[in-house]
Amino acid sequence: MDCQLIGYWHHSCLLPVVGHDTSCNQQDNKNCHNQLLTPSQVYMSRTQKYVFMQIRSPVISGGAATFCADLVKWISQKGFHRVVLATSCYIHEKINTSIGSGFRYLTSRAACELRDRLENNCSWVGLEECPSTIGNNKENIPLIVIISLCTEGNAIEMALRLDSHLNDWLQFLPHHQQQSSVHPEQGLLAPWIMPKSWEVLLNRHVPSDLY
Repeated sequence: MDCQLIGYWHHSCLLPVVGHDTSCNQQDNKNCHNQLLTPSQVYMSRTQKYVFMQIRSPVISGGAATFCADLVKWISQKGFHRVVLATSCYIHEKINTSIGSGFRYLTSRAACELRDRLENNCSWVGLEECPSTIGNNKENIPLIVIISLCTEGNAIEMALRLDSHLNDWLQFLPHHQQQSSVHPEQGLLAPWIMPKSWEVLLNRHVPSDLY
């Protein structure tokens, strides 16, 4: 996607961090310019009319309520048509009798009309032992939460599968390209740009061009 960085979302409840742009690899892309990343940045695809916010650091202790309230207020002010939250949680959130993929979803009441489409056309499964709607959404925001159920360790494949599920619905990439992303064992990762930092997960060797 032709996403461009359009701004930063500063909030005092986000743990302050700064780092190198891990999606920038000058060895592979000479037009890539090094830049520093902050806890939360906003990107936009003008052709597909999507806005993305990437949150890279955790919320400080005791700041979750304030952070969420301010984020909801900002979303409401901008008037987004729909909000999709891509996240993860521990795999024990899936009940023992459940089998299948480690992927679940939730919706707010304002997005209830999407459930039939997501479950029938995309084969999504709602999160078990949890209300099918997200409560306390006073702003009536159409919100869909997509959840990857992970174990600790290398979760790259789970992240790619989450991208694949999301693409089944929103069609960021052509279907034939999207299919290849869920088979990392075949080396078919071309449709997705991997962060440079992913190359050193669980590996002591750190390439010098990461800094």
